[in-house]
Amino acid sequence: MLDSIPAIDRAAYQRHQQQLDSVDSWRLQGQIALFNLRDDSRDAVYIDWRWTPTTTSMRFSHPLKGTLARLEQTTAGAVLIDEDQNEYRAATMTTLLQTYFGISIPVDALPGVVLGRLPQRAENITVVRPSTIDDVVVLSSYKVIADEEPWQAELSLFTAVNTIYVPSSIEINATDWRIKLRITDWSL
Repeated sequence: MLDSIPAIDRAAYQRHQQQLDSVDSWRLQGQIALFNLRDDSRDAVYIDWRWTPTTTSMRFSHPLKGTLARLEQTTAGAVLIDEDQNEYRAATMTTLLQTYFGISIPVDALPGVVLGRLPQRAENITVVRPSTIDDVVVLSSYKVIADEEPWQAELSLFTAVNTIYVPSSIEINATDWRIKLRITDWSL
């Protein structure tokens, strides 16, 4: 899988992945756009996303309208609370969005993607040096099968947070969906 990466870059890349593996919680803030390519529609909102190994919490908002929805995942399951305080529940975020809203995106796989971790069964892997620092090589693109559909992930605009490089621009594409995430603030 990583055989095409030169040995010196492979070692730097593996060190970076080990740094990412040490991250036990994070928070990001920014904007997310969801494109439904089948219906030629899109939505964009602000996102405040907190992640730990046992809890994921996302708040979606608009500058004039306030909180539009909250999406949470714990070991007990997933819940989405909309702006009218309606609650929708399922075992996972992915199942919840598919069942109630017809949105087929692998939300459960996204925490690793946004951090820059390489998922299992990835292919067509590309790595880059995000800066002039010689010992940092990060994941910049790959293809992976998630929920039985091929997804292409593109990561860019890397920034150092607590000496760990994380992407500030992420785009994930599949046949029917495209997700763009622009991160303005990271906390590790």
